[in-house]
Amino acid sequence: MSNHLKIPVSQLNLHKSKVATSSLGRDLSKIQTHISLLQEPNTFKNKVVGFGKYEVYNGGRTNERPLACIVTSPNIISWQMAEFSDADCVAIRTSWDGLGTVIFASV
Repeated sequence: MSNHLKIPVSQLNLHKSKVATSSLGRDLSKIQTHISLLQEPNTFKNKVVGFGKYEVYNGGRTNERPLACIVTSPNIISWQMAEFSDADCVAIRTSWDGLGTVIFASV
C-alpha cells in the first residue's frame, strides 16, 4: 500500500494586481494547509505583500522585483532551495510525516 497525502496546491498568475493578491490572501485564510505557486505577485519595495501570516518564498537580490514566489501556510515544514531560486523562479523543499520530501517550484 502506498502513502497518499492530499496537498492543496494552486497555481496562479496574479498580473501584479493588488485586488487579485488580496482576494487570494482572503481565500487562503479559509484553508488550513495550502501551497500556492504564484507568478507576477503584487510587490511593494521589491517585497511580495498581502499574505499576512503565510510564509512567502521568493528568490533574487533585495533590489530585484520577484517575478515568481511560493506561499505556504505556516504549518508546512519547508525550506527554500537557494540554488534553484532567483527573481524569475523559486523552489522549496517540504517535509511530510509518512511521505518524506516533496519539492515545489514556481517559474
